[in-house]
Amino acid sequence: MSVGSRTALGVELTIVASSTSPLPPRAAYAPPLILLASNQSAVRDRATLERAADESEDADKKDAEILAQLTRIEVILTEWAGSKS
Repeated sequence: MSVGSRTALGVELTIVASSTSPLPPRAAYAPPLILLASNQSAVRDRATLERAADESEDADKKDAEILAQLTRIEVILTEWAGSKS
């Protein structure tokens, strides 16, 4: 074979190999990857919202406990002030 024949054969093999490749072209990967990224983002967002809701619930419980303690202190002080009069 001459150099020209090898080059022509190499190009021909490349064309045949790329046209029978089991892998889809790069553009075919984009939509699934975009969906995957979107799904991962949605999962992260949901976890963040659930964590924020839990923290808010905990803060509400602590607020209620503090309010109950302040109410008890107010009752004690009112009773103490009444006994001083």
